[in-house]
Amino acid sequence: MVKGSWYFANHSRRYDAELTLRDDQICVKIEGESPRAVADSSVRISDRVANIPRRVVFEDGAVFVSDDNDRLDDLLSDRLPSDSPTWLHRLESSWKWASFSILAIVFVSVSAYLYGLPWATDKLVAKVPDEMRQNLSNETLSLLDRFMLSESQLSESRQDELRKRFTEISKQALARLPNTSRYLDAPEQAISFHFRSMGMPNAFALPDGQIVIADELVKLSKNQHEIDAVVLHELGHVVHQHGMNQAVRSFFVTVVIALVVGDPSGMEELLVALPTALAQGKYSRDHEREADVFAFDAMDRLQIDTEYFATIMERMSVFDRSPGDETEQNEPAESGLWEYFQTHPGTADRIRAARERSR
Repeated sequence: MVKGSWYFANHSRRYDAELTLRDDQICVKIEGESPRAVADSSVRISDRVANIPRRVVFEDGAVFVSDDNDRLDDLLSDRLPSDSPTWLHRLESSWKWASFSILAIVFVSVSAYLYGLPWATDKLVAKVPDEMRQNLSNETLSLLDRFMLSESQLSESRQDELRKRFTEISKQALARLPNTSRYLDAPEQAISFHFRSMGMPNAFALPDGQIVIADELVKLSKNQHEIDAVVLHELGHVVHQHGMNQAVRSFFVTVVIALVVGDPSGMEELLVALPTALAQGKYSRDHEREADVFAFDAMDRLQIDTEYFATIMERMSVFDRSPGDETEQNEPAESGLWEYFQTHPGTADRIRAARERSR
């Protein structure tokens, strides 16, 4: 005998019940109701999964439910067909298989994050409309102007002089490179330069090609080539679409988390929050190195010694940020396992790489 609950078809009222076997029939004694007896071949029993109550479903839709899984197994397992194979319960009950499953889930999740996410991000970034890039960039700069940046104190003539210089070296750096004609041929997609007071020497790039330079960087530089080096680094972020990649990746991760926890109701708010994600995000170590290499290659073509990149980095290293490290404090270069897990390449490593490229 197995004790449980009885539910008539299409009714939610619960009745205490007892299920027994008699010859080839299943008999159910129901509280306050007439007993039932049916052929066992007309009944289905759900598969056992952990201690979840199991359901014995009758032909007319009535259900007997019991959490006494062991007694149900003894009584019914050899007589009734199952809705799913019994190996599911055996796997679930085995700590070895459970451990293997956990490791497999971790492996798949990490692989998806390290390889699947970058692949999907690159595919989506290539499809992002230019209008969306511009809107995202304008919203991000507006947000930063409101909370973090101040109006430039450089004279208009000095700003014009620097813009002319930066435009000239950008065109030369982009000339003959693949997939860069959009910045040279279409005025609305051209690289543009802005100046702000940031409280520290720095510069950052936005996805649509806007590059913002701090007054403090201009004042810290001892010559034009040092400022050029930083600007070319930021141009590398634009060309390789690191900013858009960063925003899309943040969006992907947030969407996946929302779906996993079962609350996708805030998807529209995620789009609104993209400028904040872009403003607060950090470039990956690979992105920083890729932007550095772009700057070094461009400096070689412009016949500017990459030593200038090293010297401005050394001077900026006494502040909280270095070119390209827009949101994270610099740490001394590390080696071994710790350096591998750092988000950004160390300042000393970047200086060393610049000097290795120096003529």
